[in-house]
Amino acid sequence: MEPGWGHVIVVEAISEGEGKKPTQPKVLAGARAAPSADCEGVADYVELLTAMDKPRHQRHREAQEWVYWGYDPEECDLKALNRALDRAQQAHR
Repeated sequence: MEPGWGHVIVVEAISEGEGKKPTQPKVLAGARAAPSADCEGVADYVELLTAMDKPRHQRHREAQEWVYWGYDPEECDLKALNRALDRAQQAHR
């Protein structure tokens, strides 16, 4: 079994909101998009990224389907990340 995904989270500040309660956590910046849920690990993701740029790659057509459906490996969707943080915080209340 290969290792899982690694993430680095840096807390830049903790501030108080109204009524001296901490404010909602918020992602301010990020790098790259998350892999598709059907990616089988880091090696599979790297292979699909390679296949996107190489027309002769055996998985190029599969990788192009990701692009067709709007996948951009360079895009970090901050709105989606912040919605996920909101849901996670609400689930722990």
